[in-house]
Amino acid sequence: MSYRIHVCDDEPHIVLAVSLKFSKAGFEVTSASDGQAAWESIQRQPPQLLITDLQMPRLDGLGLIKRLRAEPALHDMPVILLTAKGFELEEDEIRNEYGVSHVLCKPFSPRELVALANTLLEASAAVANSEIKQASGVASAPRSYGEDTGGRTSNDSYFERNGASHRCCGSEVSCEVPAASALPLIKVSTGGLTPPRSPEVLAN
Repeated sequence: MSYRIHVCDDEPHIVLAVSLKFSKAGFEVTSASDGQAAWESIQRQPPQLLITDLQMPRLDGLGLIKRLRAEPALHDMPVILLTAKGFELEEDEIRNEYGVSHVLCKPFSPRELVALANTLLEASAAVANSEIKQASGVASAPRSYGEDTGGRTSNDSYFERNGASHRCCGSEVSCEVPAASALPLIKVSTGGLTPPRSPEVLAN
């Protein structure tokens, strides 16, 4: 099955590198440079997964996620939040309040991002199958997001059952943020929104 993802970031070289990596991995990719454009695209063509930056013009990442959670058809969409703020974020609060599946610090490895996306999509598919069985009268575990777990997402239960952590900027690290010298990395400039003259295209 080919999954559709949406990538939203106001730095074009990040969108380019991530989109290329996912396309090569067999994903269908749509993208936008700000939260408002992403929201309009998602309404027209909903993806199975959203990858969004935190700080963007017009509508930031949290504002975009808040709109998703208010829409019944999009409520349970897995979300990976990208940020250069790292430990400045209250990750637990963001995950509980907005249902963010994973907070990923910049710089990051596109290869690790693809692996993370596959894991989240597998979890989402498992939950969907469980709901189908439940609707057919087959006993299954209840949905966890927004019901009786204080805002934990359905994906939380999946990771716990499989003994894996899905926090990257906090104390539980499953996807190490590479050192500045490691490759492949997306180099992020926080001083402005102008991309490098020759964007680095990552092949690994």
